[in-house]
Amino acid sequence: MVAQNDINVTAGTSLTINAVKDITFDDILAGSDLLTSVTVVASDKVTIDDVLNEAVLATVSITATDDLSLGKITDADKLTSITLTSTAGSVVVDQIGDNGAVTTDPDSLATVSLSGGTTVTAGIIEADIIGNVTMTATNGLLTVSEITSAGAMGTVALTATAGGVKIDTGDIVAADTAGITANIAASTFINVTGASGGAKADVTNSKGDIASTLSGAAAATINYTAGVVNTAANSGSVSLIASNTGGIVTTVTNNELVGVGASVVTLNASSSSIVNSVTLLGYSSTTNVTGSIGADTVVNSDGGDILSTDSTNSNDTYALGNGTDTLSYVGNTHGAASGTSSAGATTNGYAMNFSSSSISFDNNPVSSATNITTLAAGKVAQYDSTAVSSASATAGNIVAGGETDTVSGVEVVIGSSLNDYMAAASGDMSITGGLGA
Repeated sequence: MVAQNDINVTAGTSLTINAVKDITFDDILAGSDLLTSVTVVASDKVTIDDVLNEAVLATVSITATDDLSLGKITDADKLTSITLTSTAGSVVVDQIGDNGAVTTDPDSLATVSLSGGTTVTAGIIEADIIGNVTMTATNGLLTVSEITSAGAMGTVALTATAGGVKIDTGDIVAADTAGITANIAASTFINVTGASGGAKADVTNSKGDIASTLSGAAAATINYTAGVVNTAANSGSVSLIASNTGGIVTTVTNNELVGVGASVVTLNASSSSIVNSVTLLGYSSTTNVTGSIGADTVVNSDGGDILSTDSTNSNDTYALGNGTDTLSYVGNTHGAASGTSSAGATTNGYAMNFSSSSISFDNNPVSSATNITTLAAGKVAQYDSTAVSSASATAGNIVAGGETDTVSGVEVVIGSSLNDYMAAASGDMSITGGLGA
């Protein structure tokens, strides 16, 4: 074993340590403020407490064959790359960045690479700009407290080959107008609390899109929020490919302006008993949800009401496939002007046609009516229950310019709690009003 107290580098710009035994240090101090790189290669364990006075430190590379533990790097404004690798043991780093005191966060942390032969544990990773973050736990739990960029962020790739991914405080956060990517793979769980079905992690990009893939056999509980509502410069949509076979519970929040954005959610399951639950909030011009062989639930919870006056909601497609699948509009409300209010329509519910034929709405028929509207099979549209047939009016029961969704593979329908009109499919379908009636 190589055991030392502190290492104080008072001259020179780089520190390189090669050892064939364990290495244990207290702190590495850049006493001269000249140290730009630290490289450690060991054939056994490496234990280093904090790296201090690291004003110009740019790169850290530590390789071990057994357990590797590094303390905090909190004042490294110029840090661009940190690579920690253990071929057969665990990797631990307490903190990268200054945990909220943004003046000493790395200006542009281009690369974070943590790879453990067993587990990987990281505290807060924080920088003004973060590039690619790659963390791999080969045999065991991957834990990271949070990954936060004040600006742009590249691709975050978290992999627990034989274990779970635990995002301790639940956050992957960026403010990137170009969009961010978060790819997470695990065999047991993806969440905050470290147990199957645990609290939800959160992926947030306050200035743009999010693209995310989930994979492995894990059950995931994770939320996504893209953009800020009614803010043109900070709009965004979520694309989520949930290929993980253990199911997902997620809330997807899109924040686009009217007529903009496309959100995608794709689900997977290993069997019909696996449960997927997706709640949609906010607005994107289109949202396409593709179901699995499991028991999928999609809740179209909130739409046009949170946008500007006279807005339209998204036109969504829900193709829920096999399994016993549920489509719910509980909590979905529209302002009375949503759709084409200039034509006199007032939204006060949804018309839902799950039958095999189109439905024409001719309420209180009159001769030569000009406002008879039709809803095709497999469509859900904004509805005005007060409209009556007229020889002069243009607005009918189906609200022109309002939300029109295309649906298939639905066995259970739950209404919006408004004045909904529902037509069931022939065969085995359950329909419940949003208020339980």
